[in-house]
Amino acid sequence: MAEHTVKAFDEDITRLRGLIAEMGGLAEVAIAESLDALVRGDEALAEQVVLRDKRIDALETEVDKLAVRIIALRAPMADDLREVIAALKIRRRA
Repeated sequence: MAEHTVKAFDEDITRLRGLIAEMGGLAEVAIAESLDALVRGDEALAEQVVLRDKRIDALETEVDKLAVRIIALRAPMADDLREVIAALKIRRRA
């Protein structure tokens, strides 16, 4: 990652990456547990997966807000803009 002259910009990008990584990890666990619940017919586990999905939903909202904030306040260019747009696309597929 290239250093930017504004430290807050680097912090925003780092935070965005962290949110996306957390979403991905939670989604990976949710998929594995969903399949396990389906194969074993475990309704309790399936319900837990659904309840934990609320955290993924909350992260999606955080990603949206942070990405819009970065675009509005930092006016990212080139690679930085592509990274922010990619985060929005990843969020929508989660």
